Amino acid sequence: MVTDDVDLFAALRPELDSEMLNVTWSRPSDVATALEEILPWPWAVGGTGPDVPGSAVAALAGRPVLWFWLGAAPDGLPAHTRSHQRWREMATDVAESLGRSVGGVRLAPNRGLLGPNADLILSAELEGLIAMAPRPMHLSSRALAPARRVVARRGLPLALVRDGAGVLVVADS
Repeated sequence: MVTDDVDLFAALRPELDSEMLNVTWSRPSDVATALEEILPWPWAVGGTGPDVPGSAVAALAGRPVLWFWLGAAPDGLPAHTRSHQRWREMATDVAESLGRSVGGVRLAPNRGLLGPNADLILSAELEGLIAMAPRPMHLSSRALAPARRVVARRGLPLALVRDGAGVLVVADS
């Protein structure tokens, strides 16, 4: 959570499933340092306010990171940033993303994905795409390649489809 408003963090944290994600708080001025501690990168970034340091946005550019924003999103955030007018709407959107399933593949608690046969799949790239479905996520080709390899190697019933500047994950039957 990137905000100077600790009350938003305090309101959102208990609303989200702690078995599915760890919600941390950072002031915009400290977010670059906070991102260095999250490997390989955060699953999602949420926040409020007009400022996110360009260095933080650049560090995550092209990666499969979901962005949730309360109010108008600052310039420079990815096109797939989801803005909300109320914090409860934002909490609901995050929770729905955590529970999303495509082709029988869904997010696993804390890290990875559960495949159709309940096997654990580690792919940070594919996690973001599954959570973003049915909307496209704007990814670099470099971030998309590992997701394509995992889908092919595991024989997952998924297709990764370019949709304009974004990539969409769909069930491949």
